[in-house]
Amino acid sequence: MKTEEIFKDIADFRSYVDGLEADTTLEQLRPSIRSASTSIASIIGKAVFQKLSEDLDLYSYGNAMLKTAVATSALYRYQIFLSTKKNNTEAKFYKYQHEEIKEHHIEAFWSAMDELLDWLDENADNVPEWKESQLCKIRESLPVKNAAEFDGYYGIDRSSYFYSKVLFLLRTIWSENIRPVLGRLVPDEALMERCKRILCYWTMAEAVLKFDVTELPRSIRYDFNHEYTKGSDPQTRDRLHADLMSKVNSWMKMVESAVKSATGGNVSGGVVNAEENKFFYM
Repeated sequence: MKTEEIFKDIADFRSYVDGLEADTTLEQLRPSIRSASTSIASIIGKAVFQKLSEDLDLYSYGNAMLKTAVATSALYRYQIFLSTKKNNTEAKFYKYQHEEIKEHHIEAFWSAMDELLDWLDENADNVPEWKESQLCKIRESLPVKNAAEFDGYYGIDRSSYFYSKVLFLLRTIWSENIRPVLGRLVPDEALMERCKRILCYWTMAEAVLKFDVTELPRSIRYDFNHEYTKGSDPQTRDRLHADLMSKVNSWMKMVESAVKSATGGNVSGGVVNAEENKFFYM
C-alpha cells in the first residue's frame, strides 16, 4: 500500500478531522495526504508506517493516531485552498480566522504525533520495526534519550514529536562539541547532569535559529512571542540564541574545569593541547 492510500475514502478521512468542507473530495486532498504521509514516514520509518497502516487488529490505537496525524497535517497543508475557496463566496474568511484554523490543525497534529511516538515506545516489543528504526538507533547513542528526559532540562511540553525534530541537532552537538571535551574521562553523575543540561540548552539555541516559530512547542513559541514580540525577526532570534548560549558557555567552562581537575589537566591520556588532539584548552 502506498502511504497516500492510508484512507479508504473521504468518510474515513473525515472521521479523523473537523472543519472539512462538505464537498471536498479525497482526490482533492490526495497531494496534501501524500506530502503529510511522506513527512511522517521519514520520522517513524516506512516499515513502521506500513505496519501500522495494514494490521488494524494488532495496532488499532497506533493506526488511529497515525491516521489522525496524517489527516490533520494534510488538512493544515490544504487549508489555504479551503480558505481561498470560501473567499470566493459570500462567507469569507478573515486572515485571523484562517490563522486560528491553521493553529488548530497544528495543535491537533502535534498531539497525535506525540501520542503516536509515545505509543510506539511503550509497545516497542510488539513493533520490532520501531526498535530498528533510524530514530531509535540515534536516540540510544545519546545521553538524553527521550522527550521526557529533555523536558527535565529544558521545557518542551514533553513533546516526543519535537524531540524527534531536534534529534539531528542533539547528535551533532553531543558528538562534535561536548563529548570531545570529556576526552577519556568517564563523567560522574553530577558532571553528566551538567553535560545533559548543556546539550538541551545548546540544542534549543540552534532550534531557535533554524526552525520557524510555528515549529517550536506551543509553550515555547508563546513565551517567545511574549518576550520578544516578533518571532520572525532575525534580530530577536539572535537575541534569544545569545541568551541561551551565554548559559551554555558558562556551563561549558565549568565542565572544562571539572575535566581538568579530574584528569590533572590530561584530558586525552596524553599531553594537554597535544598536536594530535582534536580540541584545545585555553
